[in-house]
Amino acid sequence: DSVTEHPSIEVRPMEGIAGVDYLTPGTLTNHVSYVFGPVINALKKVGYREGIDLDAVPYDWRLPPTELERRDRYFTKTMRKVEEMYERG
Repeated sequence: DSVTEHPSIEVRPMEGIAGVDYLTPGTLTNHVSYVFGPVINALKKVGYREGIDLDAVPYDWRLPPTELERRDRYFTKTMRKVEEMYERG
């Protein structure tokens, strides 16, 4: 059962850019643990701004979409974030 959590343990993905840039951030580890770090850096170099027009919405890949929405309101929050970024942009 990948849906039921232990009562005293809550596992959630890291939020925002920090959740998708590097698995192990650091000077010595960035080059071997990147996920989207190089893409994020390239986008920033051409003018994208974190939290304004550049963000990420990591998710708990262990859960089906219906459970993500029920437990965390994932899709509701994601749509809200997209709409807020659109209004700011």
